[in-house]
Amino acid sequence: MCTLFTAFLRLSIPTCMMAASPASPGCVSSPILEAFVMKVSEVEAEFYRKISKMREEFRGRISALQAGFY
Repeated sequence: MCTLFTAFLRLSIPTCMMAASPASPGCVSSPILEAFVMKVSEVEAEFYRKISKMREEFRGRISALQAGFY
């Protein structure tokens, strides 16, 4: 999942740093930076999964409350 934050990280990091092999002689691949971006992506995806689950739960509760008023 590529969200706004991970897209920003990818735009902020020079392409040559993200590549598996250097794009030019002056560029260095950074496994640490790549691992950081990957971890941020995983944490962000988990966050959005939890938010989605909570939304479903609240919608169910709201529907149950509304049904009780009619």
